Amino acid sequence: MKTRNIIILGASLFFIMFASGFFFVVDQTKQVIVLQFGEPRAVHQTPGLKFSYHLSKTLFITIVGC
Repeated sequence: MKTRNIIILGASLFFIMFASGFFFVVDQTKQVIVLQFGEPRAVHQTPGLKFSYHLSKTLFITIVGC
């Protein structure tokens, strides 16, 4: 019973994180600039699933044709 509750809690936490925008995908033909409060925080140029640990006022700008 205790293990089941831990699994449910973990799955719920993952879903909340995914739904709130912690994860984003960088396409092969694009790059992404992560802005926080209007200032650049990171540039992602490699394709794949990325994780953003900025919790407040984060904006992702996708640039086409890099």
